[in-house]
Amino acid sequence: MSFSKSYNKNTGVTYVYEVLENKWDPVKKRAVNKRKLIGKIDPETGKVVPTRKKGVSVKSGGIC
Repeated sequence: MSFSKSYNKNTGVTYVYEVLENKWDPVKKRAVNKRKLIGKIDPETGKVVPTRKKGVSVKSGGIC
């Protein structure tokens, strides 16, 4: 299991992804990663803050 970080210059947020699969795309002639979002890095503490799952709302008692 490996992890990847991606920095968004517009918002200043760094996201953390789990890389599930690496494949070579012969048409595009480059590597293609299949990855899953884990969360974002808190700039004050440097720890990963998990994001909530899609389709789960906070009002319905879902994961925050």
